[in-house]
Amino acid sequence: MEQAERFTPFTARSVLVDGVLRRKDEAVMRADFYGIGLLHVQEAAVEVVVPPSPFVRRRHTVAGWKFLEDVHRQLA
Repeated sequence: MEQAERFTPFTARSVLVDGVLRRKDEAVMRADFYGIGLLHVQEAAVEVVVPPSPFVRRRHTVAGWKFLEDVHRQLA
């Protein structure tokens, strides 16, 4: 979740857990508090345990523009 938190100024965040979800109650509480989506892989399906909070742009920054340009470059 700490790694997902770095993207707060740029996009909605989610964490995908592949395997056993230990301390599920604590993980759900932390994800909900920080607005980070919590997804859990079960066999061939992905269960949304906590939906991510929608991203709301509060300001435009140089770092935000660079992030978007980097993503666009990787997708093109």
